[in-house]
Amino acid sequence: MQPFDQVKFKPTTVNLKELKQFDSEDQFMFLAIELLKDIAKLSLYISNIVEFDNKGNQIKWNKIRAAYGGLLIRISKLQISFIKTLCEHDMYIATIIMRCLSDSLITLLFLLVSDSETVEEYIKHSLNTEKELLDKIQQNAKGRGQDTPIELRMRRSIEKSFKASEVDINTFRVIGKKEFKAWKPSPYDRANSIKMSEEYFVLVSLPSHSIHGNWQDLLNNHLEYYPDGFLPNLEKSRPRPQPVVAMGILSIKVNTKYLEKFVPNSNDKNTILTCLKDLKESLIALDNQHELYLQSR
Repeated sequence: MQPFDQVKFKPTTVNLKELKQFDSEDQFMFLAIELLKDIAKLSLYISNIVEFDNKGNQIKWNKIRAAYGGLLIRISKLQISFIKTLCEHDMYIATIIMRCLSDSLITLLFLLVSDSETVEEYIKHSLNTEKELLDKIQQNAKGRGQDTPIELRMRRSIEKSFKASEVDINTFRVIGKKEFKAWKPSPYDRANSIKMSEEYFVLVSLPSHSIHGNWQDLLNNHLEYYPDGFLPNLEKSRPRPQPVVAMGILSIKVNTKYLEKFVPNSNDKNTILTCLKDLKESLIALDNQHELYLQSR
């Protein structure tokens, strides 16, 4: 990949004097999205950092390293989708993506401050579902005496996942939630263990309404309430700067931890860390000024 100084990354500049003169929320929203775009570009670059051997060949990740890198790649893709839906002025769909993004950011942050045993259990927790499906396939096939073509394909896919995970599919048994010693299957427990329970409530728990389509989601996004009943609401909900700022700051925290853990010291690393620090300061300045704007209305 290109050295960072050849990427021609030009971060969005925030002029505090101009910021104080903003007289509409759209101006704050536009700037927040531009800053989040910068963070997404950095996430994508950082997730693609690999080391090379003395022959110039890429050094492939082992499965533990791949878990960290894969999560950051997932985060990069979700950031891009989050930005796209915001630009389409659709906060409802953006909230659904934000919930997935927040969960992944907290999970990666949890793993970054954990050890390899935790990552092993993170992998095995996911394989639980695959093994449960395989057991059902085998049970159904035994009942009829043979596999169907789709069952054969599903079986091969599951076997491939176990092989890539370096886990023996024949001896693996489904693990109960209470049996995990290091990995925390509950998203709240992961957040709470890294002192992010408040962030979890705002960024994961509340947006879960939109994920599951429960009654609160209908009230907020799909129904218009009147004293004598309800009518359909087909309008898109308007994006606000606050969740964009929150996603940006959490993304910066995760990217910084990732760089510190996996990327050797270099001029590129120091430059990226400086960019992340500057972006965080810009987001905080935007958020503070936006609050002053709301209070003055």
